[in-house]
Amino acid sequence: MKARFKEWLISLNEIAMNELGIDEMLTHLDDELNIINGNECEQKILNNLIQIFEDSECH
Repeated sequence: MKARFKEWLISLNEIAMNELGIDEMLTHLDDELNIINGNECEQKILNNLIQIFEDSECH
């Protein structure tokens, strides 16, 4: 799941995510996309991205 999420993030080609570092963002997740660490702001951003990703996977 984490590998598909990474490919999806890369496909977005967002400048902000590329500058922050997708690999850095992924260090806050386990293989099932559960947030394992990060500050409150990082967790909110990751939750939003995961929700959008999961919604896109269903359609």
